[in-house]
Amino acid sequence: MLRFLRSKLPRRHRVVRHWSIKPFAHLLNHPRHWHIHRLGVSRGIFIGLVCAWNPIPGTQMILAAFWAAIAKANIPSAVAATWVINPFTFFPFFYAAFWLGDRTMSLLLPFWESVPFSFDGIWSSESALIPTLLGSLVCALTTAYVGYSITKYLWRRHILAKRARQLRLRAD
Repeated sequence: MLRFLRSKLPRRHRVVRHWSIKPFAHLLNHPRHWHIHRLGVSRGIFIGLVCAWNPIPGTQMILAAFWAAIAKANIPSAVAATWVINPFTFFPFFYAAFWLGDRTMSLLLPFWESVPFSFDGIWSSESALIPTLLGSLVCALTTAYVGYSITKYLWRRHILAKRARQLRLRAD
């Protein structure tokens, strides 16, 4: 699995030399950001899933790469995890975030009146912006924690299976 990932991921020196990345090359050039190991990839998945729920389209990957560089996480996994919410799934996911945020607001604030979901008058007093942001935050933290946990679990399971195979081969 690691050989397959390494063959498909871009090489660090090629990414850093790209014209659009040169101003940030000092942040991205450390080998730790590109090495595939359990903690770095898990952190990258967490960061990518949090950034995927950013409601401003087109900024998710940039934000994930920047945050992964600061947090010493795996940058390719963080950027790849942002594609959970892609242009085809953007509206259903954010409608679900709005719905969850609206329900949460009505539970927390008894005087909260449900607002219709629309992009017209997004900054008005009857806007869908506040419930959408709250729902996005709840969804981001939930999916990020679940993704982080699943990544660590599957990685550990893979390592234990690999060790068991090695022990069986040594015993034979």
